[in-house]
Amino acid sequence: MLNIKIALRNIFRNGTRTILTMFSIIVGMVAIIIVNGFINYSMWGLRESMIRSGIGHFQLYKKGYLEREEDVAFEYLINNYKSLLKEIYKSAEVSFVAPEISFNGVISSGEKSTIIIGKGGLKEEEEKLNSFGEVVEGAFFEDDEFTVMIGEGVAKKLKAKIGDTLTLMSPMKGGGLNAIDVVVKGIIRMQIAE
Repeated sequence: MLNIKIALRNIFRNGTRTILTMFSIIVGMVAIIIVNGFINYSMWGLRESMIRSGIGHFQLYKKGYLEREEDVAFEYLINNYKSLLKEIYKSAEVSFVAPEISFNGVISSGEKSTIIIGKGGLKEEEEKLNSFGEVVEGAFFEDDEFTVMIGEGVAKKLKAKIGDTLTLMSPMKGGGLNAIDVVVKGIIRMQIAE
């Protein structure tokens, strides 16, 4: 009891020092709380923008895909993906699966060309997977094999607009190159420009 009396007497003996000490503690706590909130929100934003900008929570590959050489990439396609999808959907935690194929190629407007990294997928699943992407013009692509969405940077570089026909050239599974004409249905801006 004597210690408590001495402590209370010491607190009230010098009021200015006590107020300054309390003020320092309060400012420090407020700063820690604000910085902690900023860091947590930044990490949440980074995580969600990666997940919802086309990467997803998990990616499944055929064994050896990540160690492959570029010229044999098609050897690592998952041939029985529909049976794999059935197995994955048995899990209650899975809300959707977006099968897709990535490829490199060249896209041309006739006057200008640029190198691209493309992805092919199903409309409904791709729309969910890219939920942080903002469709700047047009609409999300249709389930038509000759329609595409292009990034805002590619659209500027090619001066492409909705309805324009572009030529897409990419390697084929058996080797060689193939080119098809595609119609631009949408221009998208992603959270992470790269």
